Amino acid sequence: MPLYEYYCPSCKREVSITQTISEHERGAICPSCGSRGLEQRLGTFFSKTSRKS
Repeated sequence: MPLYEYYCPSCKREVSITQTISEHERGAICPSCGSRGLEQRLGTFFSKTSRKS
């Protein structure tokens, strides 16, 4: 499942939440204060590729 990064303006915290794509479409709730006003942040990602010789 993807890891999404959010910022909560209510409690001024950055949070990372693991969600399915359908859960992400419905929005997220701050685990600290319960606010639904989270702002999505651009996070980092990595991909694993096969290396052929």
